Amino acid sequence: MKDPRIFHIGNDRTKFLYILSILSKLMIFPEDDLELEIRQRRKEKTHEQRKLWHAELTEFGRELGYTMLQIKEVVKREFFGSTLITMPNGKMHEVIPSSEEADRYNYSELIEFTRRLAAENGVILGAGA
Repeated sequence: MKDPRIFHIGNDRTKFLYILSILSKLMIFPEDDLELEIRQRRKEKTHEQRKLWHAELTEFGRELGYTMLQIKEVVKREFFGSTLITMPNGKMHEVIPSSEEADRYNYSELIEFTRRLAAENGVILGAGA
């Protein structure tokens, strides 16, 4: 099989049966190692979520004397964690995952985490709103 395929079914039983008929015609070879996953469709984060998070990061940073980008890196490191990669020359670099990969649900968790982290550091976000 060349590339993985994603079929969006929604809640349409006819479409589901059609996709099953397509899958039943796949050529499967003994050396193949295939996986079929059926899950809830990914919902992308909204513009409003992104706007809210960046506004709260700006407020959080301002209250502590840091820029929004500095606080954003701290929050992402705390929420997502980080990994160290070693370059061929031996120099190590910390890599923090991008928040852009988060779906709507994970982004909501990220916003809530930011509020908790701010509160733990004496900053109550949205108090002036």
